[in-house]
Amino acid sequence: MPTTTLTSRQVKVTLPSQVYLDIKAKARSLGLSLAGYLRHLAITEARSHGYPTFEVTPEVEESYRQALLHQDEAEVVEDIDSYFNNL
Repeated sequence: MPTTTLTSRQVKVTLPSQVYLDIKAKARSLGLSLAGYLRHLAITEARSHGYPTFEVTPEVEESYRQALLHQDEAEVVEDIDSYFNNL
């Protein structure tokens, strides 16, 4: 089974003192570190919204239709660098 390496980013957050104390107490009551609790909140919130979707413009939709009409004319590119170098 292939493994996936996830990269992480460190984030610095400034909170009002009372909010900090409230969150720290909540984390402690759950048996979590402050960082672990905040990580849990961030992940839960991000997952609850799903992936964003957007309406396409009429221009993009037409471009897509044209691409489908001409798909049999597509060119297979084996080496993208040499392709762009030879344009």
